[in-house]
Amino acid sequence: STRFYEEAVKDTLGKFLLTLWNSYNFFTTYAILDTFDARTEQVPLSKRELLDQWIMSRFNNLIKNVQSYMNGFETHKAARVIEDFVIDDFSNWYLRRSRKRLWNEEMTTDKLSGYHTMNDIFIGLSQLLAPFIPFITEEIYQNLKTSEMPESVHLCLYPIVDSHAIQEDLEKGMEQIRALVESGRALRSKINIKGRHPLPAATIVCSKEAEQATKPLLELLKEELNVKTVT
Repeated sequence: STRFYEEAVKDTLGKFLLTLWNSYNFFTTYAILDTFDARTEQVPLSKRELLDQWIMSRFNNLIKNVQSYMNGFETHKAARVIEDFVIDDFSNWYLRRSRKRLWNEEMTTDKLSGYHTMNDIFIGLSQLLAPFIPFITEEIYQNLKTSEMPESVHLCLYPIVDSHAIQEDLEKGMEQIRALVESGRALRSKINIKGRHPLPAATIVCSKEAEQATKPLLELLKEELNVKTVT
């Protein structure tokens, strides 16, 4: 049984904790270089990029699910959905898709939107994860909190859902885009054309409903599949 727990700890450390910490380091490294201050130049969520609005929608749905599991004393399920969010949605998709935004030397609205979104997510995650990993979350919180916020993450109220931030249609559209990316990559692999080789076009056969859901997000699909047009 001791060996089982050791393997479980190693697995959690490698997959979740290091992903969380490396993501946090990525954000703070760029934020320090750009002297980002969360108290100034606020960008309303409605004015941010669709990618930012999507991750905030996902995060608020996460809060809803975690609260439901915690109220039912299913802490293992709460921990699992947080882990899935951090690894799959936040790190592997949102942050990876946001890297180029931070490379811009000027502080554009797009770049500022990304910083505010990342800051909001990390503060929210520090509060959401405080009962599970109290010391790591306190370190993150102490580095990001402003003077008007509580002294410790453990003195904060547990996060509450912002229903106005939840956009189910946007989440469905992004889910379909991510599925299309996987399919496109599989097709490239099948015919042995690597991702770095640009292709002239990709054609999607789908319903009108799927077309409407994915249309605002097609730029993401083009970049992910390295194609010039999508029809």
